[in-house]
Amino acid sequence: MIDVQDKEDLRALGDLVRDLRDHSAGADFMLIGAAARDLLLQHHHGVEPLRKTTDVDFAFALSDWPAYIALTERLIESGCFKPDERTQHRLRNRIGTMVDLLPFGGVESPEAQIVWPPPGETLMSVIGYAEANAATESVMLPGAVPLAVITIPMFALLKLFAWDDRHWAQPRKDASDLLFVLDHAFRVAGLERLHDVAPELRVEAVALVRK
Repeated sequence: MIDVQDKEDLRALGDLVRDLRDHSAGADFMLIGAAARDLLLQHHHGVEPLRKTTDVDFAFALSDWPAYIALTERLIESGCFKPDERTQHRLRNRIGTMVDLLPFGGVESPEAQIVWPPPGETLMSVIGYAEANAATESVMLPGAVPLAVITIPMFALLKLFAWDDRHWAQPRKDASDLLFVLDHAFRVAGLERLHDVAPELRVEAVALVRK
């Protein structure tokens, strides 16, 4: 488990996760997106983020759309969250943080896509979410709040899928995020792993990192 209880700048995230857990009726969820990247790379490994993120993304494993609707209703009725008027899957918590709730599992099509109801016109790919959820990092946040977080390798994989899905509409964004993660994840963890798994590649890898 990664223990970041001493990171005071993560206390707001701990409070947010506690509110989610208290009012989600035991739903299984994980932190994904840029907030997950920064939690692992910045707060655990000391790598400064490419850019600051203003929202927090959580992926929920749910059986169907009624379960998703019930989840959002419970969160709003708790008084800890309120809906965002412009974005269907977004809530704001009591301090104004944007919280995106992204469902996967029973709501997916065979192609790992979800169609937001209503009016059922907005498509979103959730390919890889189930696999990511099966292999998360366990993190302990300030206030002794546990959280499942997508791993850096799975984050990179989902970024690759996202780039393939939307690079014409949002050029460069996913590609630059992917490059940043690949570069820094290799620097903080890759060389150690190479020493054990493929020592014959270590000299070449060191040379690449030093360029």
